[in-house]
Parts: sequence; C-alpha cells; structure tokens
Amino acid sequence: MKTICKTCGWVTAFIGAGVSISSCQGADFWPWYIALFFGLVCTFIFVVPFFAMAKILEEIQAIRYETKNIFYNSDFKDRKSMLAEDAWECPKCKKIHHGSVKKCDCGEMKVS
Repeated sequence: MKTICKTCGWVTAFIGAGVSISSCQGADFWPWYIALFFGLVCTFIFVVPFFAMAKILEEIQAIRYETKNIFYNSDFKDRKSMLAEDAWECPKCKKIHHGSVKKCDCGEMKVS
C-alpha cells in the first residue's frame, strides 16, 4: 500500500508539474507566472497527502514489526504475561488468542 501511495504521489507530481508548465506556454508574461503558481500549488496539495500516507504506513509497519519481534521472541509464559489471564495458545499453529475466542483461524478449537 505504501508503494502505491508513493507511486501515486510521484505520478501526480510529474503530471501536475508538466501540465502546469505546458499549459502556460505561449502566454503573456504575468499570466504564465500566475497559472504556473496555482498549478504547482494544486499539485503540491494533491501530492503531500500521498507521501504523508506512505510515511504513516511505513511507521505502522515498523511498529508492527518491532512489536511482533518482541512478542514472538519470548517464550509462551512471558508472552502470556503480556496478555490477559485467559489467553490461550493454539496447539496446532501456536497463534495466541484472547480467552473469548473459541476457535483458531486454522480451525483448531480451544482446549480447555
């Protein structure tokens, strides 16, 4: 998703800048600057959210990666202490679930 956001940002920037500059060719002196200015400002307004979203997604991915490493690099007793008391580990795929979950994503039922 972040790659798509960055790609959309770059495409929007190049198209916006190109259209802004090319639409002003052959115009008088002052209208060219006004059209160029507004074209580039509008391009900037549309490009910044794409790059901001890509940066946010990048940060979320880094946080998830770090959290996953901290959580899964400890043994189950340590992991269970980080969760609610009624957490359980699936015997088949080793995924940890909240106590209210009765069936794992892999299809295995909670062992009481």
